[in-house]
Order: sequence, then C-alpha cells, then structure tokens
Amino acid sequence: MRVCPKCGYVDEPYWLHTKFSYYIDQCRYENFRLMFPQLAEQIFKERKVQDANYVYRLSKNNRVVMRKALIDYGLTFADLCEKGDFNPKKDKPSDVRGYWNREPPTQKKLLDVKP
Repeated sequence: MRVCPKCGYVDEPYWLHTKFSYYIDQCRYENFRLMFPQLAEQIFKERKVQDANYVYRLSKNNRVVMRKALIDYGLTFADLCEKGDFNPKKDKPSDVRGYWNREPPTQKKLLDVKP
C-alpha cells in the first residue's frame, strides 16, 4: 500500500506490487470493477485506458489490471539509468515494454506542433 507523504492519502489495499517491475502495480479485474466501474467497462473494450494520474492495462487473460503512473510513463533505459533506479546488470527491463509506450498515430508530439 502506498501513502502520500503530503496529504496522507492511502491507496486502496487491492493494489499489489508486481514482481517484475518497480513502477507497475496490479489488481484483480473484479476488484478494479468495484473501485472504478466506468473505467472497468471501458478497459474491457479498449484494453488500455487512462485517467488523471495512471494508465491502466488489462492482461491477455482478462483477470489482472496493471497500472503505471503517468509520471513514469514512457521512460527509456537511459532515463532509468540516469535516475539510478535501474541497474542493467541486476534488473530486468520489463516495465519499459512496448505496450506501455505505444502512442496512437494521430497523437501529435510536442515538437510537431507549430507555435
């Protein structure tokens, strides 16, 4: 469980840490449906949804929902090594997999937008 040091918000007890990543939490789909009924309907259709703070992804067997904070979304190996959170000799780079970093082709990047 996570606790915010500033406001004291305590995260739901359904969220568990995954064994393959520091940045991804998981919970069962049934519990996710209790916490977020609207997102649960949407994630079952789209497989990946986003709210104000997290990106949620439904597993292939439709049993587990994984979440990743938007702050950590799209980190590369170089970013992780610079932060000191990733050691390439010890850690596995599972949280930098492609399904978290894919962007829709219609989404414009910041550098593509003209001022």
